[in-house]
Amino acid sequence: MPETSGGDDAVSALTAERDGLKVRVSELEATVLQLNQDGDALKQQLASANGTITELETVRDALSQKLDALQAGSQNPDKKAKG
Repeated sequence: MPETSGGDDAVSALTAERDGLKVRVSELEATVLQLNQDGDALKQQLASANGTITELETVRDALSQKLDALQAGSQNPDKKAKG
């Protein structure tokens, strides 16, 4: 009978280890799901930020053109007076 007792202890230990590993796998799966959700949210934020940057670059370019036109007009006051 001692062999059975030792075998039972080994089985119990392996069962406990298996159960612990199942819990750990579940935790890791939950972490992966959360990371995927976080990644998706960050992708959306990046797309929004890129859209804002594009809009601001368009405004900047338009203002730069207006500034260039004003500077050109101030360098040629005769043209401005005639216009």
